[in-house]
Amino acid sequence: MQVIAHISILQVFCFKGKSPIFTNNTYFMKKLFLISSSRYQGGEFWAHCVDALGKFLEPAHGRRNKVLFIPYANADGDYTGYTQKVSWTFNEFGYELVGIQTYQHPTVEYPPRGCFEDESICAVCVGGGNTWILNYALQNLNIVKAIKDKVENGEWKYIGASAGTVSACPSILTTNDMAPVLPKSSNGFEIIPFQINPHFVPGSLVDKHMGETREERIRQVIKINPDWQVVGLPEGCWIEKTNEDYILSGIGQAIVFRKNENISIWLPGEPFSEIGML
Repeated sequence: MQVIAHISILQVFCFKGKSPIFTNNTYFMKKLFLISSSRYQGGEFWAHCVDALGKFLEPAHGRRNKVLFIPYANADGDYTGYTQKVSWTFNEFGYELVGIQTYQHPTVEYPPRGCFEDESICAVCVGGGNTWILNYALQNLNIVKAIKDKVENGEWKYIGASAGTVSACPSILTTNDMAPVLPKSSNGFEIIPFQINPHFVPGSLVDKHMGETREERIRQVIKINPDWQVVGLPEGCWIEKTNEDYILSGIGQAIVFRKNENISIWLPGEPFSEIGML
């Protein structure tokens, strides 16, 4: 069943108990760019969404020309190499991609506070990889709330890919990743009112495969968490929020799963449906 409907700004903020941010009569809206996967069908990093990303970022303004990169989802720990691999995309738009690890040698005792005081940063990009390793690092460094506040206040735009997209959700439990480590909490940044399952593939992955399909696994999650709405986001798709709506973009369609088999199709160009909002 295809559903087309708008979520009002009041509904979105009330869902999470938030209030819009006003400063000197200026309204600050959080802006999000959430990608299912960094690459699509073997292409280069971000190539499938590079034009949309450039439009989302807009031209760099004066000194606000840095994007803070969070590389902690890289299971190999090569944060410098990962940052360099992603940086070319942002360089094309006139932005400098700066890895958070360059601000200090962050540890639990000495988190990278300098980045939160750097006024040249206008966005944060949370890279893909392993969701559990990413959030283990974020929580141990005690920087989840600091990043969330910057995004919620409209100071930083938020760009996420795969693990970085799941981490924008209320919980990280809809990731596809195995958990080599367990963070203190399964909470994400909680900057969107629904869950996302990235790299979503409908049906059986291969013929005669006896494991659960992705749909079955999502239904299991909703059985235990009946208030959740889970968006199955295929590769090649992303979700943008630049005003009051969450808009699906890219190639293909997403599926929104809810309790009681309440499922709807989300097509590119449509806003997220308010039907089923709890």
